[in-house]
Amino acid sequence: NKIIYQSNQNRNWDIFEYDIISNITNQLTDSPFQEENPDYAPDGKSIVYTSTIEDHRDVDYDQKLRDIFIKDLKTSRETNLTTNGSNDWRPSYSNDGKYIAFVSERSDLREVPFYELHGDIFIMENDGRFQLQLTKTEGNNGGPSIQAGSTEESGIIYFDSDKSGDYEIYKTNFKDIGMD
Repeated sequence: NKIIYQSNQNRNWDIFEYDIISNITNQLTDSPFQEENPDYAPDGKSIVYTSTIEDHRDVDYDQKLRDIFIKDLKTSRETNLTTNGSNDWRPSYSNDGKYIAFVSERSDLREVPFYELHGDIFIMENDGRFQLQLTKTEGNNGGPSIQAGSTEESGIIYFDSDKSGDYEIYKTNFKDIGMD
């Protein structure tokens, strides 16, 4: 009954929620920083999203590092799940809410401009623990989506990648760590 989205209404990105039944829009984040890539927890009690709030460097928006946050919708408590000094984005819950798949540039250690860094697919528990890299490719990976019914023993993540030169859809198993 609700749609979550990001909007640049106040000269920066914030997260909004639109209630289809009541036609009411609520602003869920309100800061001078950039909040993007929202996803509802399956139980609807929280959201996961990215924010630049903890990057205090005096650089342009497109150079700010994003971390992944969870916000409890009842208490409004926000928790940073990825405090590693790299760019993390596109968080996506599993259908059971136990896991969050995301993209991170933390493993690209090349000395290149920030816009040339490669992102890989990671997965973590919904509280930020056990962040595990699932891909290691010479390309840009993005848009992770955990297949419905996935478990720790038999889990599949679909994602897009340009590792072949063109963007295509790939899949990897939770157990196939370091897939090329």
